[in-house]
Amino acid sequence: MHVDNWDAKTYLWIIQECDVPYIPEVWAKLLKSYAKDPTRVTGMTIMGRYLGQMRL
Repeated sequence: MHVDNWDAKTYLWIIQECDVPYIPEVWAKLLKSYAKDPTRVTGMTIMGRYLGQMRL
């Protein structure tokens, strides 16, 4: 499984499987704050933070 934080079609199915709504503005905000250096961000970095935020 490969998740590209900048390509929605690679992660939308995961969000759907977790039964969490997809809010593009929240995803973009997380990308802006955590992915300043794309070489240090893994495929699941933003996904984990997004799921954690949406579950609260």
